[in-house]
Amino acid sequence: MSKQRTGGMTIIGGLDVLFGSCGIILALGGILGALAGERQAIVVEGSMGIAGATAGQQALMLNLLGMSLLGLLLGLVALVAGIALFRMWRWARAINLTYAALAAARSAMLFLFPALTAARGATAAATLSERMVGLCLALLYPIILLALFRKPAWKAAFAPSSVA
Repeated sequence: MSKQRTGGMTIIGGLDVLFGSCGIILALGGILGALAGERQAIVVEGSMGIAGATAGQQALMLNLLGMSLLGLLLGLVALVAGIALFRMWRWARAINLTYAALAAARSAMLFLFPALTAARGATAAATLSERMVGLCLALLYPIILLALFRKPAWKAAFAPSSVA
């Protein structure tokens, strides 16, 4: 039995690939930036006793590295989810729901702990209303995924086929 695409599957697959690719590129940039900053701190600190990065700067670099690694994981999951959706693999629904849950969790984490991605003092500039708008925008796509993949037609498209 061939699987039938329902309305919007190609668009969602394309968005998954787009968001995943952009997420991977941004995460790799963050990883490289954090590692370069950490390397510079080590080199400067080791040269003639010159004071290197402060503890706050090192914590910021470690936070950047951690959030970038999480972003890399999320981007890879989104990319695989998009490819699986294009190919109509049976597990495409499960991985898209996993991606939606991970993206929602990351958005909530960034809302609750804005200091993970901001320098000291920058969090005071971000008001609660700005963070709420950011959270709502960040949760929009995961909510769309959860709503679409719960629809009966989308569930049926990825249900195991019965062989008679």
